[in-house]
Amino acid sequence: MIGFDASPDDLNRTRKAAAIAPAAARARYRFWYPLQDWGWDRARCITELRRMGAPVPPKSACWYCAASRPHEVLELAIDHPDLAVRCVALEAQAAPAFRRPLGLWKG
Repeated sequence: MIGFDASPDDLNRTRKAAAIAPAAARARYRFWYPLQDWGWDRARCITELRRMGAPVPPKSACWYCAASRPHEVLELAIDHPDLAVRCVALEAQAAPAFRRPLGLWKG
């Protein structure tokens, strides 16, 4: 089960994942996206969690996500300074290969 919701971004993510999944993985596993089957977007998920009295989790991502926004990088540095240091080290190591300034801070 994969928790991609029924928002346009996550529907697109599901299509891309299906297109690049190796045939062996598709043969071995049955991927199920229940939130998409139910038609729940993020707003509906939040509504349902609150209705049940459950906490609303933050958006999930890998600790070193290239799509991180500046405020997410700052939150990482505050909440997990050890991981923020690792991010800086990874980017410093990769910097010689950059053709233009990139990385978590997008320039």
